[in-house]
Amino acid sequence: MNYQQQIKHPLWQKKRLEVLEDRGFRCQECGANDEELHVHHPLYKRGAMIWEYTKEELESLCHRCHKNAHELDEKIKKELAVCKSKRLVLEYIRSLNTVAVTQDIPAIAASDDYVKDEGDYEDIEQILKEHPSMSHADAFFYRMKHLMGGAE
Repeated sequence: MNYQQQIKHPLWQKKRLEVLEDRGFRCQECGANDEELHVHHPLYKRGAMIWEYTKEELESLCHRCHKNAHELDEKIKKELAVCKSKRLVLEYIRSLNTVAVTQDIPAIAASDDYVKDEGDYEDIEQILKEHPSMSHADAFFYRMKHLMGGAE
């Protein structure tokens, strides 16, 4: 079943309505409640139908914010395609997610289901144990400096 067929499927229509109701028929990005709303998949799972996601994995966005989300995704993909330090970027994103969880801020990635490479993320946790006053971002940069040979 292709994407256009899935959009018309009753199971997607039901899921879409559940998400919109759950979010109060508002754009989660700008708060608009008087514009056409889209249900956005921030991440797609290979082989999954569009209705086979939890409500937490979907976003309610107005047309403008939905377009902006896709444009930002493309910019990020282009930058990552030429990035020489993908593992460090992944480590930094995970450190931001840790901060998000401890400060009740929405995380960048909802689940490690989408990320298979564990990297050296545990090292940041170790740095934070050894330096409790250090922020997660500082621990990440300390780790990056260490990996590049600049720290003892």
